[in-house]
Amino acid sequence: MNSKNRSKSAFLNMIFNLTYQIVNTVVNIILPPLIISKFGSIINGLISTIKQILGYVQLVGSGISESTVVSLYKPLAKNDEKKISAIFNACSETFFKMGILFSVGAVIIALVYPFFIKEGINYFFLVMLILVLSVAGASEFFVIGKCRSLLIADQKIYIVNIAQIFGAIANLVITILLIKMDANIVIVQLGSSLMYVARLIIVYSYVKKNYTFLNNKILPDYSAISKRKAATVHQLSGLISFGSQTIVVSMFCGLAEASIYSVYNLVFTGINTILSTVSSALLATFGDIIANEDKEKLNSLFSTYETVYYILVFLLYTITYILFLSFVDLYTSGADINYHRPEYAFLFCLMGIVNCLRTPGATLINAIGHYHETQNRALIEMSICFILELLLVNFIGASGVLIATITAYLYRTSDVVYYSNHIILNKNIKQSIFKIFVNLTICIFLVLLFQFVSISATSYLLWLKYAVIIGIFSTFIFLSVNFLFQRKEFVRIRGMIKK
Repeated sequence: MNSKNRSKSAFLNMIFNLTYQIVNTVVNIILPPLIISKFGSIINGLISTIKQILGYVQLVGSGISESTVVSLYKPLAKNDEKKISAIFNACSETFFKMGILFSVGAVIIALVYPFFIKEGINYFFLVMLILVLSVAGASEFFVIGKCRSLLIADQKIYIVNIAQIFGAIANLVITILLIKMDANIVIVQLGSSLMYVARLIIVYSYVKKNYTFLNNKILPDYSAISKRKAATVHQLSGLISFGSQTIVVSMFCGLAEASIYSVYNLVFTGINTILSTVSSALLATFGDIIANEDKEKLNSLFSTYETVYYILVFLLYTITYILFLSFVDLYTSGADINYHRPEYAFLFCLMGIVNCLRTPGATLINAIGHYHETQNRALIEMSICFILELLLVNFIGASGVLIATITAYLYRTSDVVYYSNHIILNKNIKQSIFKIFVNLTICIFLVLLFQFVSISATSYLLWLKYAVIIGIFSTFIFLSVNFLFQRKEFVRIRGMIKK
């Protein structure tokens, strides 16, 4: 792929990924208060916990996609249609087998998990709720997964994002309608799951129409996805590190506390998904450059990407921390329990920053396919996180879970920054550390500055006014200071935008 087409694809991927992340974040923000006000915090906490558990089961095939994407870079760059078909067929068959395992796992969880719920909720109600929530996950294995892998590698992930946008909007509409019709929560979640399943029609139809050369009679090339086990180890460790918190909180602190945790985590997840727009759009671009062995362009693009990403991370989390509690108070004003937790606001923002600082390096590691080489590091992070969670939750509750997660993230982020710079790019990490230091200093300055400003919003419109003013001021400060210290990078960024 030439430079012009690569830039165009990255731009389309970024635009539609950003659109999807915004739509998805808005949907995820709108729905929980509706569920809390209609069904209560315990049901909201229950749904959040079940989704986390199903996420673990979904790992039976999570490494397939990443290893397939890496394997497809070269044959796509060389237009080797036979090789592409062989890899796609291997991916398709493996996803189908893993889909069967996912379905069996979901049934087992549906039958067993209700015994661990202390709130006295009806057993058969819980079984049905879990099965309904697993429908969307099953569609990922049987249709979406293989198609997404091909589209990511071919730098056309924007097609998947268009389908995701449709699914998210349809989910919002059907959920609101069913809640207004006083439907049971199981029926509400079934309608939601079916709307997401509808995504597969769009994605499958596009692949069928635009990749007519795919031949399912060609023998599957399983060697091409041989890295799936190492990739799955990364996904497993990542999901335990990123997703075990709600489960631990629900088991040790109760479903009501899990609901509070999930509301704060909602904001944290929203920020992370918006930031992932950049990394998702550039993953295939890095893979294409690596496949063409252009080391100079790789170093240049990574440095620019890292600069932009670090500014965005610190900027968004600075604004988030300043506005966090006022938003939560407004967001949960009709709730049946108190959601105001200042310590959560601080710990979630700290966790978000530490976690996101690894993203540039992790994107590079994924693009080059260094799963096996780094899997032990990921397992160490998982162990630190899980062991400390179980220890600290007994002493300081949900805050202990957050502290445990931050500790694990500090280890892994430091390791990823070192590995991506020193091992892959063969350069010193001083430049990355300097970028972090500059932006962290700006972040601390702005947070301390706004401690003297009282932000109490009585409406979303007033809160939005605060957000716009604080956002514009913070953006000006971040860009001005970074321009003083990184003028060459800004010149390069301007050139890329023009291009």
